[in-house]
Amino acid sequence: MIPSVPMRRYGARAAVLGALSTFLCGAGAWTMDESPRTVRMIGVHESPVGFVSLAEPVPATCVHGHLYFDLATPLGKALFATLTVAKTTGQKVRVGYTPPETTGNCWLQLAALV
Repeated sequence: MIPSVPMRRYGARAAVLGALSTFLCGAGAWTMDESPRTVRMIGVHESPVGFVSLAEPVPATCVHGHLYFDLATPLGKALFATLTVAKTTGQKVRVGYTPPETTGNCWLQLAALV
């Protein structure tokens, strides 16, 4: 029998672990894998597209220096949850993304607390 754990006590940790496990199940390939990074700003650009701006620079080919993600997908929601925890707690985050060959959007594919 597995003992029950009150969610109130472990709510934030459980939410982050759930978000990460959801993300990792659908993980794809990316070319840039950078750690540790500081989340400077997160937001929504045009529904359902979210973005993150990091304190450390990303490649110049990434439009506005942002990494974008789709909030309409389970992956996008997991990325947003992970980035929100990183921003609010000051934790560093590992990010994975693929920059375009020419100027364009860089789509975030990994966000992991470190």
